[in-house]
Amino acid sequence: MTTSLFKTVVLIFLFTSLRLVTISQEYYFDHQLYSNVVKDSLEGNVKGYGCSIWAKGGGPIVATYGVKGQDDTEPGGVKYFSENTTLCIASVSKIITTAAVLRVIEKNPSLHLDDKMVTYFPYKWKNLLHNDFKLVTIRQLLQHRSGFDRIGDNGLLTRTRIQQGYGQCGNVPCSTGTKSYSNFNMAVFQMILAYMINPLEMQQAENLYSGLSDTDYDKNILNKTSEIYFNYVRDNILTPNFIDAHCNPAEMPDPALMYSNPADENGLLFPNTIYSSCAAGGWTMTVDNLSLFMYTLKYTEKIISHDSYKLMENYSTPSKALGWYFNDNTNEGVAFHHGGVRSYGSNYAFAMLMSYPNGMHASALVNSASTLYTNKLWVWTLRNHMINAYNAASCPPVVHVPPTFNYLLKNAKASETVIAQTTVDVEPLEDIRFRAGKNVVLLPGFHAKEGSKFKAYISPCVEKDGPDFDDLNNLIQEDLQGEDIEKLEQKQLSNEALQMTLAKIYPNPSGSLVHLVLHTNKENKIDVLLYDVLGNCIAKPISKFSLQQGQTTVTFNIDFLKPGLYIYKIQTVNGIMHSGKLVKAEP
Repeated sequence: MTTSLFKTVVLIFLFTSLRLVTISQEYYFDHQLYSNVVKDSLEGNVKGYGCSIWAKGGGPIVATYGVKGQDDTEPGGVKYFSENTTLCIASVSKIITTAAVLRVIEKNPSLHLDDKMVTYFPYKWKNLLHNDFKLVTIRQLLQHRSGFDRIGDNGLLTRTRIQQGYGQCGNVPCSTGTKSYSNFNMAVFQMILAYMINPLEMQQAENLYSGLSDTDYDKNILNKTSEIYFNYVRDNILTPNFIDAHCNPAEMPDPALMYSNPADENGLLFPNTIYSSCAAGGWTMTVDNLSLFMYTLKYTEKIISHDSYKLMENYSTPSKALGWYFNDNTNEGVAFHHGGVRSYGSNYAFAMLMSYPNGMHASALVNSASTLYTNKLWVWTLRNHMINAYNAASCPPVVHVPPTFNYLLKNAKASETVIAQTTVDVEPLEDIRFRAGKNVVLLPGFHAKEGSKFKAYISPCVEKDGPDFDDLNNLIQEDLQGEDIEKLEQKQLSNEALQMTLAKIYPNPSGSLVHLVLHTNKENKIDVLLYDVLGNCIAKPISKFSLQQGQTTVTFNIDFLKPGLYIYKIQTVNGIMHSGKLVKAEP
C-alpha cells in the first residue's frame, strides 16, 4: 500500500528527483537570509540598529545597519549606524563581568567559585550583610541564584541594599539557590572583584579609610574598587584583544543617541557619570567589538580557558549556566543570550548578545523603543527577531536523512522537504523530530521501534509569534509513539457525568469505510468532523448520531477524500472530544 500527501506528512515509495542537503557536522546557514530577516523585523520599527553575526570559530559573516538619527549635515538629513557606531550595552555587560571573574579565579589557585561572597566584602560591611545572604557564593552570584531581588536595582551598592533580606521574586519570596534576575548579582563585583584581584592593595585602602565617616568610607571604597574593576577588564580582557569599549558614551568616537521611538527627532546621549566602573553603568561599544569579545571569549583562551567557558554555556543544565541569564530553544537546540536595556527618561538603548547552538554568535544594538513597545519590554521582541532569523537561516530547502541516526538528526528540519531514506530505524527511548514547511517523506523501511517517539511537523522554520519548536499550537503533527501507523493511541476523555472511550478505529489507513467502536456510560449524541493538516474543517460525515449506553459502532465513508493524512474529531453535545489521525489510502 502506498499513501501520499502534499503539504503534510508523507509516506511514499517513489518520488521525483530533488536538490538534497545531507545532514552532517557541517552546518547549513544562509547568512544573507539572516540579515534580511533582522532588517525586515527592525527597519521602520526602531530608530536605528546594528546587527553583526559571526561564523563558528571565525570572523564576521554579515552586518546590517539602520538609521542612527537626524543630522542636517548628512545627505538626506539622516545618519546611519555603521561598524563604528557605539551604544551602551547595559546588562550585556554582565557577560564581560563574568569573564573577568572567571579569569581572576583561574589565575589565582587560592580563589574558588564556591567561596562565599562576604569573604571579599569591605571590612566595615562584613557584619552588615543580612543573614539571608551570608552563605551566598561567587558561583551563585554568577548563576543569578543568590536570592537578591530587583528592589534597589540601580547599580549602586549601598549599606541599605546589603542589609535587606529576601524580597519578592514575582509572587513568591526570593531564596538563595532559586534563579532570579537582579542587577545586584553582577554589580556587586564592582566591589568584591577588587578584593579578589589585589587584597593587599585593598587592605592598605581599608587602613587609609577606616577613620572616615560611614558615608565617606563607602564613597572612597566604591571609587577604589570600581577603578580596580575597570582597569582589570581594560588591561586583561579588552586592550590585549583589540576590543574597544568604554564606560562613558561621550568618550567614544561615534556614539549613537537614544530615542523614545522611530519618529523621535530629539535624541539624547546617555551620561554615564555614576562611577568610572562599567559594572554599574554598562560598557559602550560597537556591535563588531561586542562580537569580537564573544569570539575571543568562546573560541580562544586569551580571556579564559575552554573549560571555564563550558561553565558559561552549560548545556547539561542550562539553568545553571554562569553569566548568561537566558536560554531559549531554537530549531537546533539551546541558544544562550543576554539582553540589556538602558533608559534615560523616555529614551532607550537596547542590546543583545546571543550564542547559537551551531557555534555562531550575533550581537545587536538598537537606539530606540519600537512602534509596538515603547518601553523596556521591547528587548524580548529583539530576542525573538534574532532567534527567528537564526531559525530561518539555518533551515535548508531539502534535507535527506541518511539511514543511520545520530544525535545531529534529532531535529532534522527543512524549509520545504525532509526525506528519510530506507532502512531508517528509530531506536527505543529516542525522541526524533522532523520539521518541514511542505512535506515530510518517510520511505519504505522507516520504522519507529516500540518505546521510541517520533514526531513530524508541517510548519515553517520561523514561527510567527515566537521560536518555540515544541509549541506549534496546531494539529499538523504525526506522533507514532513507537507504533505502526495503523495502530492508534487510545485515550479516554471524561467529565463528571459522561464517559466516552474510543475502543478501536479500523481500518486505518482506509480507502472508503471507517468504523469507530465507542464505549459510553450513558446515551448521548456525537458529531464526527474531519480536518486537513492545516486545521481546516473539510467534512462532517456524522452529525447528531445517537450513542446508546455501552458499545456502539459508528461507520462513515471517506472515499471522497484525496489520499493523505487527516485529523478526525469526535465530539459530544456535552463538549467531550476525542481526536486522532486518519489516513486515506491510495485506491
